[in-house]
Amino acid sequence: YAQGLVRRRIPLAVLLRAYRIGHAYLWDIAARRFKEEIATEAELLPSLAASSAFMFEYVDRISADLVAAYQLERDRWVRSAAAVRAETARAIIDGAVRNEGTASARLGYELRRFHVGVILAGDPAGPSSPGEVDPLEREALTACASCGWSDALVVPAGASVLWAWFGSVERPSYDALARLEAYVPADGVRMAVGRADSGVNGFRSTHLEAQQASRFWQAAAAG
Repeated sequence: YAQGLVRRRIPLAVLLRAYRIGHAYLWDIAARRFKEEIATEAELLPSLAASSAFMFEYVDRISADLVAAYQLERDRWVRSAAAVRAETARAIIDGAVRNEGTASARLGYELRRFHVGVILAGDPAGPSSPGEVDPLEREALTACASCGWSDALVVPAGASVLWAWFGSVERPSYDALARLEAYVPADGVRMAVGRADSGVNGFRSTHLEAQQASRFWQAAAAG
């Protein structure tokens, strides 16, 4: 959870606030239940005190562990090339990048061609072994290869979300797009795809279309 927040650029304060809200919510339920079930004040007060102390100690300990995990991931992420790619991709999506050459160099992925944006989310069946390619990244590369393309940019966007772009010098053929549409990801993975478009603006628009498409399965999961 802490690592996912780092990759989504969510501040540490939000992480800690989530636990404070959870603590307050649980304590409210527990205190009301104690008052309903315990008739005498002599038993009620020590029970409330002991429970409160237990909860505060738990939240204090878990918060310390979460802060350590968050800072470790943040330091690693900032130092990594993946951070540069992620920041550049987000800047393009936000409409803040216009220079295709500079952005291509930062991404390690040529923008002056056609792109198909893909979003993958979920937890593929079967955990990966140490040193193995991330399961969602492996899924994206497999989907790319199934269409006959060889170049893909992958950007982690959360603990279980991956953004990807498949590049092609020529406009993708109908057959290639049909194979991508027919591609069935591994169990536990959902995939949304945008329409092919070109250049830095196409990089942005195909991702936004994939984002819109992903709302359908997000809504289904919520329902």
